[in-house]
Amino acid sequence: MNSTRKQVCNQKAQEVIRRLLKWYDKNARTLPWRYGHHEQGNPYHTWLSEVMLQQTTVITVIDYFHRFIEKWPTLKALAEASEEEVLTNWQGLGYYSRARNLLKCARYVQNNLEGAFPKDPSALLKLPGIGPYTASAVSGIAFRQKHVPVDGNIIRVMSRLYGLKTPLPDLKGEVEKVVKIYCENPRPGDFAQGLMDFGATLCRPKNPSCEICPLQNKCVAYEENTQHLIPFRKPKPQKPTRFGKAFLIYDKNGLLLLQKRPEKGLLANMMEVPSTLWSTDSDEVERSFIDIGGDGKFTRLNQTVKHTFTHFHLELDVYHGGLNDFKPRCSTTKWVAPDALDTHPLPTLMKKVIRAGNLC
Repeated sequence: MNSTRKQVCNQKAQEVIRRLLKWYDKNARTLPWRYGHHEQGNPYHTWLSEVMLQQTTVITVIDYFHRFIEKWPTLKALAEASEEEVLTNWQGLGYYSRARNLLKCARYVQNNLEGAFPKDPSALLKLPGIGPYTASAVSGIAFRQKHVPVDGNIIRVMSRLYGLKTPLPDLKGEVEKVVKIYCENPRPGDFAQGLMDFGATLCRPKNPSCEICPLQNKCVAYEENTQHLIPFRKPKPQKPTRFGKAFLIYDKNGLLLLQKRPEKGLLANMMEVPSTLWSTDSDEVERSFIDIGGDGKFTRLNQTVKHTFTHFHLELDVYHGGLNDFKPRCSTTKWVAPDALDTHPLPTLMKKVIRAGNLC
């Protein structure tokens, strides 16, 4: 980049920073993990909220954040929690590896770093479950270091502002280069949160409010009338559908049989009702059904539960049967009263299965 072009880019960046911070001071969303730029940051709150916000909407996270802070007001308190407690309080947020890494990180910081998060992203990246985005967010927002995290809102705002045509997901790397010139400002944390709010409320994915945008005359996409197209996206591959059978097994006292999933893999360490293998191969599902002892012994209910994970769709037929007919694939089982299910880490999928059984 020649010196003249670099100077123009820097001038644009400085004007965007000035306008964006002015807009943010008037329009910032009130969120429980935020604090004013004159207040001292709370790395625990910033880290917790950023982990929760991955793949989850702000409105959903607010209640969970309050719940976690009320139960574990400090990092030390969270570090002393059991994994089952954390998973139980996390249920409904999904992506449960976040909860397990949350606990691992809390314990590591408490036990190895005297309970203090490091300020620098390179040091934060060494902590369990912290990637480049979270490292930049904690450093820039909580510690006011000169780092701007790049999330979906910031990608959208910056790609429109500069008219970037690279499609997602490759676009993220290009935006990360662009935001470097925005790190040199007196309020990097507020600027980052301002961009997030700006993208969530004005520069929305659909129907952006360009007519009231304070950055309108700095926006290449607006000038080119491409704001409704940017950011461009590559076509997503179609998700496969897996099938399986789930079993609701009650004892004579009305207790439901649950089992614990393996320590690694999808929904690790969560509780579930017993089921066959989940597979795209129907023959494989039937073989698993026979191995469990369900063939001809379980009664199929008129319910099929559908659920979507990150990489596949799942359809589970729901069955009812007795314990004598069942050969569990898992040794960690327990009988649970229906009114005590909420005290166990049940993923949303399994709640759907249990509700389906209650409808019959």
